[in-house]
Amino acid sequence: MSAPTENTKKEMTLPQLREFDGQLFIMNNTVNKITFRDRIGEKTVDFELDPAGEEDSIAFLPKLALDMRGLQKLWFKGAVTISTDPNMEEQIMLLNAQAVGVSDQRMAEILGKTTENANHRDMEEKLCLSCGRRNPQTEVIERGRVLQSRREVKDGIPPLCPEHRDEAWKYTPRLVSNDKGDTHWEFDALQMGQQTISNLR
Repeated sequence: MSAPTENTKKEMTLPQLREFDGQLFIMNNTVNKITFRDRIGEKTVDFELDPAGEEDSIAFLPKLALDMRGLQKLWFKGAVTISTDPNMEEQIMLLNAQAVGVSDQRMAEILGKTTENANHRDMEEKLCLSCGRRNPQTEVIERGRVLQSRREVKDGIPPLCPEHRDEAWKYTPRLVSNDKGDTHWEFDALQMGQQTISNLR
């Protein structure tokens, strides 16, 4: 069985983003806090992004910020992601809920309501294979929360956060089944040229 390939979406250009008649989002892909502060004409753009995976690592992006040279350079380098995907709003809500220690049950309720309203009922919550971590007492995901479509889960796409998305090549999917005949993907992590079975799923 050949390894599945990840579906990619064509990224919008800067002129297309300027013309987009909807909400823009920005996400920090680095381990550092990023501060944006600039005066453009009569208005001022001033906001911060926490390191990837933290509470304020994703934010609503004012369209005026597209004119900031510093932001453009970070976007071109891949340090930040600018998106029109409405799923980003769900990510913001999940990160905020995670920061205050919301239980997985309550998280599911929040996610269920938002996905139903947005017609995104096929999303599943996963741990990032590289950095995912749960609180052992509360089972709340503390780091590396990933939202995948059921199609991505079915196709064996490695669940990876934006910071580690380019490491998909490290994980070989392996289809396994339990005693009831139910199947799921587990991922073998490759390290230093030697295969290590990690039983990640």
